Amino acid sequence: MFSKKLIPVCRDLFLSTLLLSKNRVQGVVRRNFIFGTSPTENRGGNRKTNIFMDKRNGVITFIKKINVIESHYCRSKSSSRVYISSELNIKKLWRIYNDEAEDLLKVKESYFRHIFCTEFNIGFGTPSTDACSTCISLSEKIKHSDCSTKKNELKTELKLHKLKANAFYSKLKENKQDLLIVSFDCQKNQPLPRVPDQAAYYSRQLYKYNLTIIIGHSKCAYTKDNVFIYHWDETEHAKGSNEISSAVYHCLSNLVIPTSIKTVRLVADGCGGQNKNSTMMGMVSTWFLNLAPIHVQNVEFVFPIVGHSFLPADRVFANIEKKIKRKDVITSPDEYTNLFSDFGTTVPLAGIVHDWKTSVQSVFKPPGGWHFSFNSTKRFLFKKNVQKTNVLIKGEVSYQVETGAYKNVCKKGKTVHNINNLHLSEISTRNMKINPLKLRDVDNLLKKHYGDQWQTLDFLRFYKDNIFKKSQ
Repeated sequence: MFSKKLIPVCRDLFLSTLLLSKNRVQGVVRRNFIFGTSPTENRGGNRKTNIFMDKRNGVITFIKKINVIESHYCRSKSSSRVYISSELNIKKLWRIYNDEAEDLLKVKESYFRHIFCTEFNIGFGTPSTDACSTCISLSEKIKHSDCSTKKNELKTELKLHKLKANAFYSKLKENKQDLLIVSFDCQKNQPLPRVPDQAAYYSRQLYKYNLTIIIGHSKCAYTKDNVFIYHWDETEHAKGSNEISSAVYHCLSNLVIPTSIKTVRLVADGCGGQNKNSTMMGMVSTWFLNLAPIHVQNVEFVFPIVGHSFLPADRVFANIEKKIKRKDVITSPDEYTNLFSDFGTTVPLAGIVHDWKTSVQSVFKPPGGWHFSFNSTKRFLFKKNVQKTNVLIKGEVSYQVETGAYKNVCKKGKTVHNINNLHLSEISTRNMKINPLKLRDVDNLLKKHYGDQWQTLDFLRFYKDNIFKKSQ
């Protein structure tokens, strides 16, 4: 501790040493005597901040009121980025603000732009290309309705529709220690060959398929450890319920599920030919009964509201397509596979496809004979019976409320165990038949782009060995 001690010094020496005037020192002493504190330095500094504080707060409040949406296609590291309508820009927003603000709070465009760009992480979206038809239809009816009662009814219907969509997305975002979410989706078909030839626009082509399965909720980081890309081409297998069921079954069977997990939630779009069908329900029941760990007590299969089916896999697809756009020519399926491998663990589908459809149809009742409406159901819930010898299913039309009952959907005298024993044979790639007209178009396209002797080119061996030799 320092003790306070007064030491007298020569006034003239003190002033000359510090180059201070007598009046300056006396002024400091006087203020300290009157106010009890030494005066603060008021020279320099940012004097404009306080002057424009009201304007700044006005601009920030205005921007915060703008309706923003989260980008579905951004990865988790960019989750703070939000977007507003593509019809707006900073200049339009500035004009709207000045029109609404009082005269004393109006600002220059440069000042508004500086706050918008430095204080917020907001972008402007692109025009919608896959918007919900129900949302568009109801919004247009609301705009052109002259009856206030009818308009209120339409607004209520639109709000209810969006609330249901949000309820689905909340299921996808849910992050619990006892819950494991597995979502999957198919990417749009990738053409083979992909060439910058205008003839390709009018030609039927072969396709490369991609089913991406993501382990985890929609906000988790995507790595090769939780992103699995099952790929095949049109010469190997079709793109139906057998292929999708086999890929999901293979993924679930090889998945290490932590002991804390009590519920596995599957999420997919409602495409009837691939995901929402009795074949898929039979596959899920088979895995749950025979291969699921003991600590997994429930399985849930969730489908979205029509028009609001954005899934985590779409983010992976967006990044894949960015890379594909940079390539003018892709002639081999392996080139697509190499692109896929940058974003997940690639798994070839050939060799793991089984005839789930025939087997499930032999055991399960037709969907029309189930104890709930199959088409309107948004959630299928599975649980084992008391004896652990069969799987019971119930359907729910709501994402939050459960009103249905678990019942057996198998035919009389049969259980889910029978699915393993009936016709669950491997589907060979040799049975694939390709439309001869499509083969003709591919042949003509290759001739136009590479010449009549394209079959002598090594990098086009895929078409020669896998297609045209088989068709002969």
